Amino acid sequence: MVCLTLKKIHLNKISLLTCKNLKSYFILKISVKQKLLFLLIFFQCFSQNSEKFERPSNIKSVIFYVDDIQASLPILEINQKLTLKFDDLRANDEFYYYTVERADAEWRKSRLVKSEYIDGYDDIRIKDFEYSYNTIQNYINYSLELPNSNTKITKSGNYFLKILNSNRETVLIEKFIVIDKKSDFSVKIKRTRNLQLIDTHHSVEFSFNYAKLKIQRPESQLKFYIIQNNIWKTMTNAGYPTFNNYNKLDFQYADDRVFESGNEYHFIDIQDYRIPGGNIYKIFKGETYSAVINYNVLRLNQNYTYNPDINGSYLVNTFNGTDSNTEADYIEVLFLLEGNELINKKEIFIVGDFNQHKKSKSNMLKYNPTTNFFEGKILLKQGIYNYKYVSNEHENSISGSFWPTENNYSVIVYLRRQGAICDEVIAMGYGNSKQIGI
Repeated sequence: MVCLTLKKIHLNKISLLTCKNLKSYFILKISVKQKLLFLLIFFQCFSQNSEKFERPSNIKSVIFYVDDIQASLPILEINQKLTLKFDDLRANDEFYYYTVERADAEWRKSRLVKSEYIDGYDDIRIKDFEYSYNTIQNYINYSLELPNSNTKITKSGNYFLKILNSNRETVLIEKFIVIDKKSDFSVKIKRTRNLQLIDTHHSVEFSFNYAKLKIQRPESQLKFYIIQNNIWKTMTNAGYPTFNNYNKLDFQYADDRVFESGNEYHFIDIQDYRIPGGNIYKIFKGETYSAVINYNVLRLNQNYTYNPDINGSYLVNTFNGTDSNTEADYIEVLFLLEGNELINKKEIFIVGDFNQHKKSKSNMLKYNPTTNFFEGKILLKQGIYNYKYVSNEHENSISGSFWPTENNYSVIVYLRRQGAICDEVIAMGYGNSKQIGI
């Protein structure tokens, strides 16, 4: 009887311990799920925040380019030079620091630690800066080059360059891509086969030879992304290849590779504050320099007119000094868009590379019933600027979309090797719609 009682007590203890273990197991499982969910949300926010991020109003004239070519897309090979320049209009000797963060092909935060993609270290103060000279608007021009003596990037891939102030607040987020080129390929731009879109859209088609890569599953290990006119927000997954033929992936017509053509950009020339430049009605001096453009009209229902542009980019330059970095002044430009037809549109914006093609209150136009113009003022550094008008309804509802429009298209190739936790960038193809085919 005593033995039976002891056995029962022993079994109860085992049962109690088992329950405790199960409880611990479920708590651990829930904890792991919570951590995984947190990481997923963090990585998504990391990507989304870069798109929604708005620069502070004192940070202006951000140029980010490769090998001294100002209008270039910041895509470089490991041995090339990347340059960032920007102005701080507060001119209060602020300290700025830079960090470099790696991302995957979808611009989500990478799981690599920094020592795996940086030789050296980051989070370093930018020490290269100059004060403006002989300008009405005071500013400090900051400059950063990569690689430098402290920071050298060792792996190909997508990257974020972040600039922080002394309060550890982010004031700039810039994307760039490092390529370890394994192959070259060409890109063809054609009119779309969809008869409803043939007059307004472009089709991007290309082939990629992967024989030298020695990969087993090219359709899943390779990813292809298309960028129109060097504008990051147009970056689109090219989808699946049409054919896989003898170590070559063919990307022929598909909806994933069709882009709205848009229209040529407007431009203004404010390189000289003494006389009006191209498309400037008048320029005058007050507390600051001010300029009024020759008004623009709604182009949606007009015929296409060829007008050479720089595809939304801008070039900082002045005829009133020798160093555009520090001697170019700022001019408040009044933009004017005519159109009773646009009154019912809720919001109209001016966009270009100078504001990352983002819509915000600072570049929104307001309708003036006295002049019958939509009006907006933007402070710009002397130079040449491309811009266009967009509404909150549709990107090309004001300028229209026409197949002869000249556009650049870049195709970026990513490779995820078997068992790897990061994407390599191994190639870039380029095409222009000047050589458009049918």
